[in-house]
Amino acid sequence: MDLENLVEQYIELRDKKSAVQARAKELVAKLDAEMTELEGTILQAFGELGIESARTKAGTAYKAEKRSTSVAGWDDFLPWVQATDNWHMLTRAANKTAVLEYLDEHEELPPGINLYRTVEININRATKR
Repeated sequence: MDLENLVEQYIELRDKKSAVQARAKELVAKLDAEMTELEGTILQAFGELGIESARTKAGTAYKAEKRSTSVAGWDDFLPWVQATDNWHMLTRAANKTAVLEYLDEHEELPPGINLYRTVEININRATKR
């Protein structure tokens, strides 16, 4: 088994993959920009025409509301969740970075936390001299 050859092949494939991903990301960004511009033009037309949807031979365009939320004030929200027993409005997850920092500092995990470890191979390119 020639490890040097295997590592070299791996690096070549990784470089090819990175180049393809970079080019794809570039192309997708251009397409997304064009699509966003068209969406704005269509939305403006809908406003001018006073319509919510339009069926064409090419397809149907329609307005749809997207909603999202964020916490503006934890000092208000968390006591309300506790007082009203609306725990379903919270997601439960530990902050991985904070937990690992705690582990490094205290050499033990906080109560109720599991640690999972996997081992993988990382390959670095040889530096050019």
